[in-house]
Amino acid sequence: MHFFYTSSNESNSKRVKMHIEVKENGATPPTATHSLVTEDHVQMALTADKGAAASITSWKVVDFTKRGDNYLCLVTSVEVQYVLDGRNSEVVYVVKINSGKTFGGESFLDVVFEKESKFYLELAPQMNSVLKGIGHKEVNVPKCFYASLEKGREIIFLEDLRPRGYKMSDRKRGLDEAHTTLVLQELATLHAASLLLQSKTPGGDLGVHHLYMKRGFAYLMRNYNSFMISAENSAILAKNIMTRVGGYERVTAWIDTIIPKLMDIFNEQMECGEPKVICHGDCWNNNLLFR
Repeated sequence: MHFFYTSSNESNSKRVKMHIEVKENGATPPTATHSLVTEDHVQMALTADKGAAASITSWKVVDFTKRGDNYLCLVTSVEVQYVLDGRNSEVVYVVKINSGKTFGGESFLDVVFEKESKFYLELAPQMNSVLKGIGHKEVNVPKCFYASLEKGREIIFLEDLRPRGYKMSDRKRGLDEAHTTLVLQELATLHAASLLLQSKTPGGDLGVHHLYMKRGFAYLMRNYNSFMISAENSAILAKNIMTRVGGYERVTAWIDTIIPKLMDIFNEQMECGEPKVICHGDCWNNNLLFR
């Protein structure tokens, strides 16, 4: 579980070939978003993964996801041909890219990318370090090799788990008991690891050292009007459904009373109790891989 055009670029006095292709499997069509992947990004990821001596000979963006697999961002892959110690090799990275989507004219994807990339690059290694220190297995997440948080052009390079046999489950079928148990066990490990890390953190508050953790749903509600509108529309939709069904007059009357107080209710419900732990934040089938 875990949570096209052709061009060439001049780099280091050599020509490095790059192209984009789409697999014939119903994959998402190429978009201008692909152009956000640059050779500098690829080289940074390769260096973090294989070392500074690894040199790119060619690379290409290869789409593999289907419509409906992703909503907020574009997920694709980059196949890299490189030379290391005189030997030709290949490696594939899964790449998440800011799709440029807006909601009610607003974009909060910079917040999403900052939290995800810094979790992979900062928190996950720290949590796994304390877990290894007590002889426990690590939190099962992909390695992150590189992330760029240039606003509007955010991008994350992750380990490709497909060669290890991981794949997404059918979200329309749901999970059976065995797979649900795996998810709950992994979430428990995540929560416990964060609590253990926090106990070893000066001041005992991870949020002080990782300020982006403070920007949760309550923060988004306060700072992005589109979130507030979405909450209000959801309440109104629920009321309309109850009205059509009939017999739920007390419920519809109650919804009328809470709509003006949604912000206060949301802030109250999102208050962190004890113990404070790191949560997944978007734990559903499309964000889980199994083998």
